[in-house]
Amino acid sequence: MLKKLIIFDWDGTLMNSIDAIADSIIEAFNELSMGKITKDKAKSIIGLGLKRAFEVLAPDKSTAERDELLLSYKKFFLQKSEHGLPLYPGVENILRKFYNNGTLFAVATGKSRAGLERDFITTNTKTLFAASRTVDECEPKPHPHMIEDIIEELKIKRENVVMVGDTVFDLEMAKSAKVSSVACAYGAHPKEDLLKLNPQFMAHSSYELINYIEKFIHSGF
Repeated sequence: MLKKLIIFDWDGTLMNSIDAIADSIIEAFNELSMGKITKDKAKSIIGLGLKRAFEVLAPDKSTAERDELLLSYKKFFLQKSEHGLPLYPGVENILRKFYNNGTLFAVATGKSRAGLERDFITTNTKTLFAASRTVDECEPKPHPHMIEDIIEELKIKRENVVMVGDTVFDLEMAKSAKVSSVACAYGAHPKEDLLKLNPQFMAHSSYELINYIEKFIHSGF
């Protein structure tokens, strides 16, 4: 059987966490009186990794001030996610259905390793993924390091790999790594921005993503 690999982003692609992330960013800026951030602006940096995200959001602040923002953000986000955040509808079922049929699943995320492991525990999904990479182990998106590392570990040909994500950083990473991409328009970034990077498919809901996964597994690209 042809060995295939689907690499997923996590937040906004598999986990319904975009509002929690964006609201926590806004609350951090408000708490420290470091300016007003709109929700669209907060969502625009999701996927970069927190250090780079706050560099983009607060370019006029010192390193110490951005460190304060990061700590404040983490406080608010942990409050919101203390009992776990949900996966999008149907996601867990489709992963469990196909994870051991010859198609491999992996995760490439801008989250920290601790954050991803916490989510794996609350969703009980770690065993469904053959590999995972976070911003702690690799260069942040859109650098192709995460994808390249996963491909090397799992020994999959690039033509049999697809990257699934909800941000332009995911699609840019896929393009740099020379693999196909699928865009999730229900996540952090507007579909108009995602379409500019020519994904092979656009999922407007988790159900559309599930349908794509089934077709990919049964028939390939």
